Amino acid sequence: MKQKNLLALLTAVLLILPIGFSANTNMIVTLLRTSPSPVEPGQYANVWFQIENRGDMNAKNFVFTLTPKFPFSVYEGDSPEKYIGTLKMYEPVIVKYKIYVDENAVEGWNELDYKYSLTSFSNITVYGKSEIYVTYAPQLQIISVNPKDIEIMKKSYINMSIINLGHGEARNVRVTFDTSSTDVKMMGSNTKYIKSILPNEKVTVMFEIMSSDSNGVEIVPVHITYEDNNGTIETQNYNIGINVYGEPNIDVVAETSNNDASVEIINNGPVGAKFVETSILVDDQTHKFYIGDLNSDDFDIVDVPLSGYGTHKLNVNVTYKTPELKERKYSTTISVLTAEKKSSPYGTIIVIVLVLVAIAIFWKKVKK
Repeated sequence: MKQKNLLALLTAVLLILPIGFSANTNMIVTLLRTSPSPVEPGQYANVWFQIENRGDMNAKNFVFTLTPKFPFSVYEGDSPEKYIGTLKMYEPVIVKYKIYVDENAVEGWNELDYKYSLTSFSNITVYGKSEIYVTYAPQLQIISVNPKDIEIMKKSYINMSIINLGHGEARNVRVTFDTSSTDVKMMGSNTKYIKSILPNEKVTVMFEIMSSDSNGVEIVPVHITYEDNNGTIETQNYNIGINVYGEPNIDVVAETSNNDASVEIINNGPVGAKFVETSILVDDQTHKFYIGDLNSDDFDIVDVPLSGYGTHKLNVNVTYKTPELKERKYSTTISVLTAEKKSSPYGTIIVIVLVLVAIAIFWKKVKK
């Protein structure tokens, strides 16, 4: 009887051993995070798992394997198996996977399956699962800005087109054209409000501005803020380059001085002209002059000789470059008049007076 009791006790102990082993190697698997969060259909995502051995013995030959089913799959360049080796007690290990979310995934919580195995005393495989939230998130992007070139000190209208490339609706969209750090001035509100932008929908907003008083590229920040279906607020920041340009405005006037024509080259434009040259054809003679830079609201004068008297036609050609070194040309024809020189009547009067004085003196001497 005692032998039977002893045999029963030994059998009970042997049956309890696996249960005790399982308890002594208690594993806690936690899905730490996903990026992006939440994940989106048709997109890749990174997932991180933390594995911690909370038992009272080290786990040897530990292998963690991702076993995903629809809508998840392991990225083809990644391995589902992560061999960890010895998983020590209370020393967490983190494993990372890159997964793909099927484009037909259902919005909401979806299960991501895994398993782990170890051979501390015998082969043990444990199956588990974590939940990942899938959502159809919006993704806004600026696709065009027109015009990109505006004139100096002129009112302009900037049209900005925005498209939703995501799978979800963007709500309460605010587009801010932030000119506070630039020389560009807003002529109206710098923020446009759009109630909703659906997937693949394109909208255009318009801003009225006054360009700066100097040429060059102005970098204007643009901030787009919107909400997804879950009420999460997202902000996207862009920098838009606006080219502010101006053209020199060349004019020519002329007047005569003795037998010369003084030709005045004037720049009435908002920006300077570079490498200014002029060629003047008059009386079958061509006269060339190099002026160089001609600033805004500045002028230079060149003199050309005139032959003979009467009307002379001056064919004036001015070549120059804009600040962006674009070549420009200005041509005009000006008529000037030179009059024939006449003797002064004052000389004759003086001579007559001197003759009369001489006669008077002579007459007085004769009478004496």
